[in-house]
Amino acid sequence: ELNRREHLLKFIHNPKTAFTASFFGETTFVDDYSKFHNFEHIENVEKAIVRPEFVKVTKKNEVQKYKSSASHGVTKNVLFRGDSIEVVVDVDGTELKARRGLDEQAIEVGEEVDVFLYRIFVTVGDKAYLLDNKSISEDSLVI
Repeated sequence: ELNRREHLLKFIHNPKTAFTASFFGETTFVDDYSKFHNFEHIENVEKAIVRPEFVKVTKKNEVQKYKSSASHGVTKNVLFRGDSIEVVVDVDGTELKARRGLDEQAIEVGEEVDVFLYRIFVTVGDKAYLLDNKSISEDSLVI
């Protein structure tokens, strides 16, 4: 039973095909992921796929570890989801979903926010590749 669960989680979190990357979970398709800071450029990308768990939305007055790599966003919708708050933000014409904890400060519709993407999937043909935001790996470098 555990082996089957581990296999399914690996399949969901590290899909090899464009179909599986877009099939599981809530996804937003992005034509041009270069609007988001610090992702490796890959040739021939057809689209990028963003899931809510990849997105961190913070108020302008909140501490954001990767603030210099965050994009400017405007809150379009805020929805209670039981154990969390779903925030829909517009980043340069692209609407993304994110989740915030119930213990975090409330965000209002129309509020300007910082939006940081931890990772995205990109598709080339029928293949999917996971790209981590380079700010995260740069943060772990020791000088």
